[in-house]
Amino acid sequence: MIINVLDQKIKDMKDLQRLESLQANKEQQKATDAKYRILVTKMHQLVSIIEYLHKDAEIEQNENTKNNILALLGELKMAAESGLVDKDKIASSETKLTAIQTECKKKWVDQYALLTSARVSTLKVISGIDTEKVSSCLQDIQKAETWNTDIAVFKTMMLGLKSADQLITNLGLNQEIILFLQNMNQGRATLAGLTDEVLNWIKEENLESKIRLLFRAGNRR
Repeated sequence: MIINVLDQKIKDMKDLQRLESLQANKEQQKATDAKYRILVTKMHQLVSIIEYLHKDAEIEQNENTKNNILALLGELKMAAESGLVDKDKIASSETKLTAIQTECKKKWVDQYALLTSARVSTLKVISGIDTEKVSSCLQDIQKAETWNTDIAVFKTMMLGLKSADQLITNLGLNQEIILFLQNMNQGRATLAGLTDEVLNWIKEENLESKIRLLFRAGNRR
């Protein structure tokens, strides 16, 4: 009688251990699946940004970065082929995605400068003419100064660049006028730079009242 009771207790304990093990595995798999979904979402964001920048800003990623992305996409596909995502493969994929993002961030420093520096410089030159519009353009452009995983930031940057181009075009600027305005902003503008073309442009834009002329300190020559 006692032996039968002990046998039943042992069986009950084994059943309980098996159920606990199954539950633990289930929770672990649930957590792994959640990480997999997050990883796939991040990869989708990255690919969308790279495609957008290539299409709208003509920015091309190097072959090494593209190959790493393609390889990682292949790994993610294989990780779920059996129906159960392997946690070790997900951990490896997370590390590789971080490396790709780091590489994109480093390259974006030069890519951003090449894409925006000319427009930003000109905007700063004309900031005294239309401060509000210039400020709005600069804010939109500079939102993407640091690599981001939100494609909306890059779309805002492109809108800012287009608005800047329109503003510069509407002002009818050429290099001679830009140089004069740049010298003005730096306190180096002189009457020698006030050519007929620059003077006519100032009159056309009704900027006469915004410009002040001062004597430079020093002895008369």
